[in-house]
Amino acid sequence: MSARGLWIGVLALAGTLFAQTAGDVRVEATGFGPSIEAATRSAQRSAVEKGIGQVIQSQTELENYQLKKDLVITRAEGAVKSFDIKKREQGPDGAWEVTIDAVVSKAQIRQDLLAMAILRSAVGNPRVSILVKESLLGVPRLDGAVEHQVAQAFLDREFKVMNPSGAMRTERAREMTLALDGDAKVASALGQEMGAEVVIVGTAQSLEADMSQNPYFKNSGMKSVSGTVVLKAIDVQTREILATSTADEAAVHPNPSAAGTQALEKAAKKALDAAKTGMIDQLVKAWENKANNGMHLKVTVRAVPNFASSQIVEEDIRSQAVSAETTRFADKLMTMDVVWRGTMADFCQAVDGRKINKDRNTLNVVSREGNAVVIEVK
Repeated sequence: MSARGLWIGVLALAGTLFAQTAGDVRVEATGFGPSIEAATRSAQRSAVEKGIGQVIQSQTELENYQLKKDLVITRAEGAVKSFDIKKREQGPDGAWEVTIDAVVSKAQIRQDLLAMAILRSAVGNPRVSILVKESLLGVPRLDGAVEHQVAQAFLDREFKVMNPSGAMRTERAREMTLALDGDAKVASALGQEMGAEVVIVGTAQSLEADMSQNPYFKNSGMKSVSGTVVLKAIDVQTREILATSTADEAAVHPNPSAAGTQALEKAAKKALDAAKTGMIDQLVKAWENKANNGMHLKVTVRAVPNFASSQIVEEDIRSQAVSAETTRFADKLMTMDVVWRGTMADFCQAVDGRKINKDRNTLNVVSREGNAVVIEVK
């Protein structure tokens, strides 16, 4: 089933929509129970189920949702932001029927623990490594609190976190500095060495503000410290930047170190969880897009004997991919833009050893780096 067809099917499961904003959906839902309260809770669960239908966007998500349906709905019940009771009736058997018009937060469902697990499964349950360069009032902190806070945020959502050992931090100090300074190639290599599919690099810095002229702070003994956290998520395979997030927060405390720590904690939480701009929300959207639309690959094919053969190679790859287009063919070398639904490893396995030209030639993967793959005709 195509992504478009599946999406239409999921919308049908979701029920009737009355109104929608960027992050909310309004649905009508009915619940039954032995009391008004129980029936209302049942109606809220039904509203969440319809809201979840607006988040699920792939066949894998739909299948996993069916397996974990009750748990997902239970975890996501808090996604009902508000509701109005439209009908409340007691049947002859004493049971109550309650119909509500509810506003459900799609963003909250998307961030829900098990809903996140469903989305992760659509892109192969990526493992995450985190590297954050932290300084507290100008003093560097190795393996600091913000790095642990970011790691814990992903652990809480049931990701596997692959953090570097102390020995690796020492042995790879130069590479880690380059990665933290924004070198995506080095960050990708470190992430791969740690066994991760996504590496999150960032900086966390706290600085004390000069409040000497502020009348509210004068003679109070209180210190004000600002904290800034910058995070970047990089796909280890393709080196693509999946998400970026920056947050600033301030905290006040008699102890400037305590104020700095609090400011960084607040900034890290905001960088991770802010709606739309937060790291978690951006990653989910990036994974949704990849699961539904595929990943972009740069494919080079060597030793292509002639134009007719280049057409056969293109058609063969296109038959397996979402799309494939030759961008250049010269001197027995062709380059292609390929959109592939799945991982880089999936693509290489599908192409490597594949017979073409009525079994006279085969395609052989000779290298892969980032989102680039080199194939040779033999």
